[in-house]
Amino acid sequence: MFSEPAGGLKIQQHQEILARAWKPYMKELETMYTDSTCYESEMRYLTDPKLLWEGIEKANLVYKKRRKRTKPMI
Repeated sequence: MFSEPAGGLKIQQHQEILARAWKPYMKELETMYTDSTCYESEMRYLTDPKLLWEGIEKANLVYKKRRKRTKPMI
């Protein structure tokens, strides 16, 4: 699910900065390794960041709905 707060992140830009910083320390740049712990699945392991993010998403939805219902004061 795409969230509005995540829409402002400049992930590509940050990824390029991190890649430049780490490149001198990396070997075998043509090889890719993956870690299965970084993939989302149906099984949930609640962590503080996940709970915080879900709370932010729900609060944002409530805010949007409430904003639609209230008339602007002009």
